[in-house]
This record gives sequence, C-alpha cells and structure tokens, in this order.
Amino acid sequence: MRKDNLSRRDVLKLLITSLGAFLVSCMPRRVRDSFFTPTTGSTHTQAPATNTPTLTRTPTQTPIPSQTPTPSQTPTPTQTPTPTEIPCFRLLSPENGTTLPGIGKVTFSWEAMPGAAQYQLQFILPSGKMVSFDTPNTSSTRYIESFLASGVYTWQVVALDGNGQVLCIAAPLTFTKPASVLPTQEKGGDGDSSDGTGGPGVGGGSGSGGPGAGGTDGSDGDG
Repeated sequence: MRKDNLSRRDVLKLLITSLGAFLVSCMPRRVRDSFFTPTTGSTHTQAPATNTPTLTRTPTQTPIPSQTPTPSQTPTPTQTPTPTEIPCFRLLSPENGTTLPGIGKVTFSWEAMPGAAQYQLQFILPSGKMVSFDTPNTSSTRYIESFLASGVYTWQVVALDGNGQVLCIAAPLTFTKPASVLPTQEKGGDGDSSDGTGGPGVGGGSGSGGPGAGGTDGSDGDG
C-alpha cells in the first residue's frame, strides 16, 4: 500500500515537471527569457561592513636641543705682590779673624741699610757679656783698650728704622786682641774690671767713653 502511494507521488511529480517543461517550451523566447533571466540589480546582497581600523598618525615630537650650560668663569685670584726682600747689609772692617793691638783706635765700618735711621754696634766679650753703642752713621771708631781682657771678640751691627724696629742684623765677625795694659792712675782704681771693660779712665760699655778714652764718633771722653 505504501509502495503504491510513493509511486503515485512520483508519477504526479513527473507529470507536473513534464507539463511545466512543455508550457515553457511553448512560450516565446522573449517571454521565457524575461521570466528566467535574473534582473541585474534586482537582488543585492550587502556584504557585512568590515570596520577597517583607521590608523591615527601620532605627531612626531621634534626633540628640542638641550642647551649646553655655559661654564661659569672662575674668577682669577688677585695675586698679592710679594714684597721684594732687601738683602741685609754686610760688615766691612776690620775683616773677620783680624788680630788687633791692645791699645789704639779701631774703626768698625759696615754697609748702609735702606730705611735704617739708626745702627747699634754690638760687641760680645770673651766672658759672654754684650756691650752696645748706638750711632746714626755707618762706622764707629773705638779705643780698643776700653776692652781690657784678651781673647776672641765678636762684633755685629743691628739696623733700626725710625720707630726703633729691627730691620736686620748683619752677619757677625770676630777679632782677637791681647790684654790691654793701662798707665797707673793717680786717683781711682787701676782701670781693670773682671768683665773686660775699662773702669775709670776708659770707655765703658754704655756707649760713652769715660775720661781719657771711649768712642770718637760723638761719644768721646773729655781727656
């Protein structure tokens, strides 16, 4: 029964197909083409829109050249002028190591010192005691018998400015002398003293001669 139904269906389908084909074949070609030729643009399938990413152009930043810092100029230190050192003066006479007589005048001389207003002639006796004489000159004449003791004497000169400040001290020199024998005095002592300087009748170590002896540079005695 089922088999017969399917067969009838197939037969009917075949008949319809055959009838349709016959009808189509009977139609004029122009009519037939209008039915079966698809009209251009009649069917339009819109493709899904694809979102194409838009490239955003990032502006390139032009690098700003860095400014090189100008080195600050190091101030040149002001040079303080170094004062020119004035060499010290020298002793002239008597020469170093000279042997002097026991009695008589001896002139001690030295070079001038720039800026000096006064000089101090100093003697160091064999006993170690110092005796000094002041003078504005560059020489001083002394009676050598005012130094009674024999032995080696050292002498030097100190240059002083107007305020009495020491400018410099000349390098010392030495001399040798024998003991001084003085005439016997009628009054007073015999002129001898233990420190090598003359007593009454000869110049002492204070820069002024006693009666009959002493310096001849303005400090002579009255003898």
